[in-house]
Amino acid sequence: MSMAEEKTVLICMRVTHPGYRVSGSLRVQCADCGELVSVSPSGWLILQDSPGAEIVCVECSLKRMLAEPGEIKPPSPAQLDEIGEYLRQKGSAA
Repeated sequence: MSMAEEKTVLICMRVTHPGYRVSGSLRVQCADCGELVSVSPSGWLILQDSPGAEIVCVECSLKRMLAEPGEIKPPSPAQLDEIGEYLRQKGSAA
C-alpha cells in the first residue's frame, strides 16, 4: 500500500479487557472482529480529524501489523493526558 493509500486505524482496547475506563468513552465495534471496543474522547478527536478511519481492537491490529507492517504514530497529547490520568489514579489506589 502506498503512502497515499494508507488510512488511519485507531487501535482501542476491547471492553472485556480489565482495567481503567476513560470517562466519556463510547463503545464501538471493531472493524475486523466485531468485538466491542472502548473509544476514549481523545480517540474521537482523532476520528474527527481523520474521516474514514477504522476502529480496530488491539488483538486485530496485531494481526494486521504482522500481515502488513505500517507506520505507528506516537500518542497524541490528549491520549497522553488520559494515560497520565490512569497512572495517577492507579498510584493513588496503591
